[in-house]
Parts: sequence; structure tokens; C-alpha cells
Amino acid sequence: MLKVLYRELLKNNYELNKATKVMELMDMLTASGHLQSANLNVLYDTINITEQRGIKDILPVFQNVEDVEISKFTHHRRKIMKLGMVLIDEDVNKISALYNKPVKEYADTWSLIMDLERNRVICEGKMEAFIKKLNTLQLQHAVEALTEEIPNASSNSEHGHGEVIAVKVRRKRESSDSEGQPHPKYALSLLTELDENKGNLTLEDKAEFFDKFEKLINYYKKHGLKLKKVGKGSIVFYVSTNDPNALMSLWEIHSSGKLLKDLAKLLVPEEHQQEFIDEWMTYIDENEYKVLLSKLKEKEHRKHKPIRRTDAFQAFKETSAALEKSAQNFIQKVQDGIKAVKQNATKLKQNKDKCYRDIENQMQEMYQKVKENGDKMKNEVETIYKRKNKVNDVQIDDLKTTISDTNTKLSLLNQLLEGDEGTALQSSETVLTALKDRINELPKTEPIDNGEIHFFINEQHITSVKQGDIGTVTQMRAADCLTLKEEESVFQGQTIVVKIIKTEDLEIYANQLKATWTQPTGETNISQIQEHVNGDYFVTRKCTIPGVCKLDGCEC
Repeated sequence: MLKVLYRELLKNNYELNKATKVMELMDMLTASGHLQSANLNVLYDTINITEQRGIKDILPVFQNVEDVEISKFTHHRRKIMKLGMVLIDEDVNKISALYNKPVKEYADTWSLIMDLERNRVICEGKMEAFIKKLNTLQLQHAVEALTEEIPNASSNSEHGHGEVIAVKVRRKRESSDSEGQPHPKYALSLLTELDENKGNLTLEDKAEFFDKFEKLINYYKKHGLKLKKVGKGSIVFYVSTNDPNALMSLWEIHSSGKLLKDLAKLLVPEEHQQEFIDEWMTYIDENEYKVLLSKLKEKEHRKHKPIRRTDAFQAFKETSAALEKSAQNFIQKVQDGIKAVKQNATKLKQNKDKCYRDIENQMQEMYQKVKENGDKMKNEVETIYKRKNKVNDVQIDDLKTTISDTNTKLSLLNQLLEGDEGTALQSSETVLTALKDRINELPKTEPIDNGEIHFFINEQHITSVKQGDIGTVTQMRAADCLTLKEEESVFQGQTIVVKIIKTEDLEIYANQLKATWTQPTGETNISQIQEHVNGDYFVTRKCTIPGVCKLDGCEC
């Protein structure tokens, strides 16, 4: 977009086309003299033409950007920019098909416009032919963009209207029957018409009066003022200006009496001018004058005040640096999550492999009778593995997607930081908010799956094994399915008997389990868990030292 906009200002087409960053364009504008610290009109014009006014919410210096009249770019260039902003992808393809054989694909609207300008399809003097082509393609919105009139000032500004002040011409001594009207003997043609129409005359809208008041209009114009209309209340001239110097000049010629003398020359025949000067006076409300002068000076100050880009951009860089650090911490947590899930996947595969080996070893002893059931159990292991591993894969993919999304937002942030401060700041709030939102939503980084698959050999039930029932495949450890029935207090020397109950409907064999006792001294002993005839499990240990014994279940 900016390459198209600055084409008129930057004459080195090679450097212009080679530029890939906004800051490069800013440097070129600075080198060419179009952008200076004390004259930022090109930036104001850029914001108004591209309608990127959101930057004023970030940089206070741009708060009144809409009050600045566009001056650096021609109407032709501004119409081309309007064209670029109304075209859509479908329009670009239609125009490309019209001028390129075979059809050329463009990255965006602006690439098309730059190509058309290079080929002199779009240029001053040839726009009428180009507009006719657009009409044949029925691209009316594009035609309107190139044919609508461009106002001198920005569309949302009242800059062109300026501040209005009333200049009254009234008698020095009011009479009861005069009602402030001019004396009959010199209220001749011009003055009479002026006074009779003063209540409804708007000079901007009624061109038929311009010839009669041309001298009056030109008089105010010479002093930097624009005569807007003539109103009620003696003779009232409403004049406007954007220049504080012009307003001060008006006050000076009013205070010195020169304004009255000049108006006498314009309104009154020569033989009555002195009498007019003696009896009439000009009046400007001093309070109104001071208020308007203050407003105009403030506008002028804002217009020419250099932008402290360094301070604003430094604040943006500091905010970005803090957010980038948070983003990096966020990414590290997600990467740690991926590492944990991958380790879990490795553990899962190791358990799967171990289950295979256990099953194979068991099948070798009773291969003929248990092969069919063994294969069935391997399939069951495979099914569980695939389902559980799919959980790992999905979680890894989700975490990678999260990192990719975060890196994309960081990349966009870095692009803004490396680009033009003005444009960067205009988009910074959206980029920063998106990145904050992303890193504030840390996904689950702990493995969703427990990574467990186990095969339990039924050594005590050899009869059932010979019948083909060689074990059980589960995704939980045996110890995870067991709990102590209750805690007991015993005397020194008494045997501790702890009953172990299952919390899950899972086939568990006593030979799979062992218990670790931790004595009050810290010494540990491993005991085999026994199975009661009624199917319950229990473990025993004699208490030899006063204190607290700790019991942990484990698999053998």
C-alpha cells in the first residue's frame, strides 16, 4: 500500500520496489526531504489517506490527525489509493485477465496497481481509458473510486471551515427609529441590498451575489479570512480562518479603525464615506476573539509539534519486550509438556514391548494350547496401545500447534518492531492483545495418558493357564488398583496384619505383588503379598521397634 502511495514522492523506483519494510520507506522519505522531525505532514497525510486512524489511540501526538489538510499528495494519487482499497480478490483477477495473457496472479491489490503503473496503464492522461475498461468489467465501485471528487481536507475534518467570528458594523449612537440601519442618504444600491438580505444571505451557496460582493470577499481574503455569510444585527460579517495570525491582524485593523475605513470604501459612495466613518463603528466581541485565538494557536501548535517518536516507540518496545519474555516462558512450558509426553510415549512403548516379551515367554511353555488366546491378548495390547498412543499424538500435535500459533504471533510482533514505528504502533494493540490472550491460555502440559500397559502372569493358576487363560492385559498398574483397608495400632512385638483390597474390577495375582515396609529407623524390607482362600490379599510384619511403620505396595 505505502509503495503505491509514495510513488509520487520517491523517484528512485528501483529502491522503492526493493523496499520490504516500512522503516526503509521512512528512511527514503527522510533522505528525500519529505519527512522531517519538524514537518510530519507526510505522516499525517498517510494516516488520513489510508484511513489508519486507530494509531491516535496509541500515540497522543496524532490525536488531531483528522484536522490536518492533506497537502503532500495529488488528487490523482489519492484516487489510486481509493481504488486499491475498494478492490477485492475477484476484481484483481478480472483486471489481470484483461491486461495479462496468460492471466498473472498478484499477491494483493497493490501489486496489481504497481504493475499497471509500471506499464503506464494507470497514469495521468490515460485514466479515462482505464475507467472505460473498468466499466466493461462492471466494476462500478472501482469506477466510483476514480471518478468521485476528492475534497481538499480530510473527510472527517472541519479544517477547511476554520473558526468563525462575527464582525459587526453598527451605529455609534443608536436612535429610537433607526433600528441600527444605515442613514438613508447613503444607503445606496450596494449597502441597501446588503442590509436587506443580511438575514438569509449565505455567500458560499448563492453565487449570484458574488459579483456584487467580490471586492468585499477579496478584501477579507487578503487578510487571511474567508467571508462565510452576512447575518442579522446591523450588518454582521461572519468570517472564518484557520490562521491565528490572520485573526490577530483582523483585531488590529479593527482596533485601529482601519477596518471601518476600508469597509467604507467598499460599501459607501465616496462622498458619504467620511460621514459613514463618523457615525458607524466596527465591533468584535473581545472575549470571543480571545477564545478563538487560543483555539487556533493550540491547533497550530499541535500541527507543527514534532512527534517524539523515540519516547512512544520506546514504550512500545518495552511493552513488547516484557510480553516477548512471557511468551518465551509460555513456549518453554509447552515444550516441557511435549518432552514429558514424548517420554511417556517412550515409556508406553517400553511397557508394550515388555508385555510382548512376557506374553511370548509364557506362550513358549504352553504354545500349542495358548497361542490363539495369546494372539488375542496381543491384539488387545495393540488396541490399547494405539488408542493410548493416539492420545499422546493428539496431545503432542495440540501442543505443537500452540507453539506454532505463539511463534506466529511473536513473528508478527517482531515484524512490527522491525518496521515503521507509526504503522507498528497502529497495529500493536491488536498484536499485543492476541499474544497476551494466547499465552494466558496454557494448555494441559502433563501427559493425559498414564503411559501404562501391563501383562500379569497367572503362575498360581496353571490349570487355567493350560486352558488358555495365561494372564490379563490392563492399562493400570496392579498397585494402582489396591488400597489398605484401614490403619492399625499394635504393640511392640505384635504381628501387623494389613488387608489389601482392590479398588478396580481387575484380575490381579498375588505373585505380581510385593510390599515395602519402612521401619521407624528408616530401614526398608520387602515382603511378598499373600492371598487368602477367600480371595483377599494381605501382608504381615512383626513390629519390633516403637514408632510409625510405613507400608507401600509395589509390583514384582
